[in-house]
Amino acid sequence: MIIKESAPAKANLYLDVTGRRADGYHGIESVMVTLPLCDTVTVEESDGVTLFVTGNVTPDVASLMPEENLAYRAAKLFFDKSGIEGGAKITLEKKIPSRYGLGGGSADAAATLRALNKLYGSPFTTEELTKISLALGADVPFCVAGGAALCRGIGEEITPVDNKIELHGVVTAEEAEKRSTADAYLAVDRALCSVCKRGDAVRAAVALENGDFDGLCLAAYNVFGEAGLYPEDVRDLLKSSGAPFVLMSGAGPSVVALTRTYDGARELEAVLTARGLFAYAF
Repeated sequence: MIIKESAPAKANLYLDVTGRRADGYHGIESVMVTLPLCDTVTVEESDGVTLFVTGNVTPDVASLMPEENLAYRAAKLFFDKSGIEGGAKITLEKKIPSRYGLGGGSADAAATLRALNKLYGSPFTTEELTKISLALGADVPFCVAGGAALCRGIGEEITPVDNKIELHGVVTAEEAEKRSTADAYLAVDRALCSVCKRGDAVRAAVALENGDFDGLCLAAYNVFGEAGLYPEDVRDLLKSSGAPFVLMSGAGPSVVALTRTYDGARELEAVLTARGLFAYAF
């Protein structure tokens, strides 16, 4: 039996760091949505756990040992928590660029958990999968269910949002500006972002539920951008090209520009690719 699962990228339409906790983690408040840009995870029963990665494989991903890949770690976690004495051959077809703040690794881990759960007779509910997935990273619980949600804590406090906005836009990034998430959080700590202008996560979530595009644009916020991590050339190019909404996703360096129509997204995509930038319209 073979199970295939889509692993959608995510974008943060709102992201704030609420403080550093005693356990060393940072508390967050975020509004996240899944995007049509997807990896594909295929699993089938096998002896032991093996991982094969194909597609848009960047050098940093290609150089990883299997046990460093979140999809592989997700499989190990599944068998450990379920007590099932099984294995899986995992094939990961990459389309989401890695280390751009688009949650590609988290999406792959979540899709691996969902696929293995189906393959082995659903030993976990979705809520249980969400709970155990936190051990793999703060974005993985959201990616297990996907859709749109208001996320708090370190990512595990998830309130689903009924998104009534048909989201269109483009995601882009400059490869040279990739950075680790740890470095980005360090920049936020150093920037003392308590003095940064704050947005309103609840307002952003309500705008999605009300289908209020303008309200969403007004409520959007990313603390990492406030900490000086914005790729300003990309932001300025998008704004000068008519994008009504431009925001970093995650800890960057990806930038998401929302548009009112898909045609508008394709126009921005053409502008970006003409500059030699990665761009994906949705």
